[in-house]
Amino acid sequence: MSDKEKAAYGYLTWVDKSPDVRPSAEGEETFLAGAEWATPRWIKCSERVPEIDGAYAIYAPSMDKDCPLIMTAYYHESVGWSMLPQVWIDAITHWMPLPEAPKEEES
Repeated sequence: MSDKEKAAYGYLTWVDKSPDVRPSAEGEETFLAGAEWATPRWIKCSERVPEIDGAYAIYAPSMDKDCPLIMTAYYHESVGWSMLPQVWIDAITHWMPLPEAPKEEES
């Protein structure tokens, strides 16, 4: 199922659970636009780098195509990427903002 199909399914599920809401093409289009905006996407380093210093998810391909390096690295505007092990820095091809941290449940 594609991201767009998942978002459309989410819209229809939301409409089904909301008795006061009627499905419409305009409503589905708006919902899909919001879902697409909220879906994190890998950004090519060759296209742009982060605008704000901070921690980001990074991706670097490896010789084993089924096991790329995906981890957190820090980006500094003046220095570039910072991570351990340093050997992977030149291999980074993509990045994306980190998701929000999980909320701790109160016991």
